[in-house]
Amino acid sequence: MEAILTHTAIAVLLLDRNQRIVFANAAAEKLLASGTCLTTIKGTVMSRESRSNRELKKAILEVVARKPDAGAEIKIDREQGRPLLATVLPLPAGNQFFLDLESRACCAVFVCDPESVQESRSNLIARIYGLTPAETRVLDSILSGTGLAHAARQIGVSLTTARTHLQRIFDKTGTGRQAELVSLVMTSTPPLNLHDQPLL
Repeated sequence: MEAILTHTAIAVLLLDRNQRIVFANAAAEKLLASGTCLTTIKGTVMSRESRSNRELKKAILEVVARKPDAGAEIKIDREQGRPLLATVLPLPAGNQFFLDLESRACCAVFVCDPESVQESRSNLIARIYGLTPAETRVLDSILSGTGLAHAARQIGVSLTTARTHLQRIFDKTGTGRQAELVSLVMTSTPPLNLHDQPLL
């Protein structure tokens, strides 16, 4: 289970009844180490933005207290970039699925960084369909909504060349429009980092 969680681009934190972190996957460790929006104080997770922190703490407390219908989805604001999306859920008591991973865990916090997930998805599509680095950067711009002009500036090519890269992406992926390409990426790629290390 730990190996599987390590490969997801979504940060996964498991907390005990004292709200202390008892497990953090690689994405969670990287997010916490950056200190840009989430941090730890005495082993507990906190948001640097006060409103987000109040909502996060409230959701965790309700899950730890085993309140009915506990769990919440929270937007975690940060100074730069799109907000993080956190989902707080209870772990069933005595769940054998998590027993070997960490028997004390009773609360799971999943934190999705839209920018990190987008990068992992575009990298996976690039490997599956054989996109070049330039084509991958064009795909990144399409997924982020910044468009071809931005991609052209980032790569250092003309807009015409960026359009050529996009057409090659269409040809390789069997798509014909940007909306169709985005739909393909979103519906066919889980947010995984499979290039880091093998699962087995």
